[in-house]
Amino acid sequence: MNSNLHNNTSIEREKLLSEVVSYFSADQAVIGMFLGGSMPAGTADKFSDIDIRVIVTPEEHDRFVANRIDMPMQ
Repeated sequence: MNSNLHNNTSIEREKLLSEVVSYFSADQAVIGMFLGGSMPAGTADKFSDIDIRVIVTPEEHDRFVANRIDMPMQ
């Protein structure tokens, strides 16, 4: 595998993760987030996605579920 391609993918994935965390951190309904999957396990490769879980207040749960498709586009 080309190590430059792997490094570039890792950098882009970290940048995207940072943007996602910033986006959700700005919402007061978000009370926590955690990362799952291959990234925290240290087994991510160029095909790996970002598995992030967002924990919201019970009062805002329905809003988050209803808007989950549109959130990545904001």
